[in-house]
Amino acid sequence: NELAFDQTKDEKANYTALENPIHIEKNELGVNFIYPSEMNAEKGGKIAFYRPDQKKYDCEFEIQMSEDHIQRLAYSNFRDGYYDVSIRWTDANDKTYIFESNISF
Repeated sequence: NELAFDQTKDEKANYTALENPIHIEKNELGVNFIYPSEMNAEKGGKIAFYRPDQKKYDCEFEIQMSEDHIQRLAYSNFRDGYYDVSIRWTDANDKTYIFESNISF
């Protein structure tokens, strides 16, 4: 557990070192994840949604950002309620990052 804690701590520090943060915006089309221009998820990454009250609604999505560093997820992927959100990715240099937030629908 301590090793996992240290890894998460390092991932958070790596994210904090980025010049620009990740922004989450809701609009009529869905949820937009606006990634910083310096973000490079070349080796992949995932967006995880956790429902503390109903685990059956937990879900994950691969990071698939457009050329303008935006990813949209439709509201049909979610049920009304509160979700903890974490975005974890690995760049081309095997450096890992984690962003954590929350969202309600």
